[in-house]
Amino acid sequence: MLTAVDHDSGGDYWLWLTRPHNPSRCKLASDDPSAGIQILNTLFTALRAQPHRQLRIKPHPNDYDWIYQQLISRNKLGDRVMIDRRPLQIVLPQASVVITEDTTAGMDAMFFRKPMVHVRFSDTAPVLPFVEYGAALPAFDSNELLASVAMVDSRGPNNRCQAMSRFLLDHAGPCDGGAAQRLTELILDVANQP
Repeated sequence: MLTAVDHDSGGDYWLWLTRPHNPSRCKLASDDPSAGIQILNTLFTALRAQPHRQLRIKPHPNDYDWIYQQLISRNKLGDRVMIDRRPLQIVLPQASVVITEDTTAGMDAMFFRKPMVHVRFSDTAPVLPFVEYGAALPAFDSNELLASVAMVDSRGPNNRCQAMSRFLLDHAGPCDGGAAQRLTELILDVANQP
């Protein structure tokens, strides 16, 4: 279980965890397939303001990462921005800030105590209440994304881990390694009911 200690803001890069922006995966009317492009263009602006920073993009398997690669090349940022397809367990520990969309991969970042920015460019509220819990800073438009990335990046360690612990407990259950046992017991209880 996470404890109320400072974030682990040590790391080599900002990490953007995307959700699917492919039009066939945008199920809600408010999901705009171009949101990923808008987010990346905003992150380019943030990178230009902080030339010592790098960005890794961990695309959802159903996202259009080839478009991101084109934008990286067109903006001549290939030396500072890259697409990283390695598993979350490898890319998360090295991140200084995690920029997560409305994706459960943001919950994985909480286990690594990473400062988080919840980005969602949409007319509707996010599905995952990272910001409501206080586990992440909001980024629901370009200006807010720029402000939140600058704030979390410059502020250094802060104390959002208690909010992360509460979020994980409420949405994933006790983080004690006993999930498989609880699931087995639930299945047996259901199977043994008359």
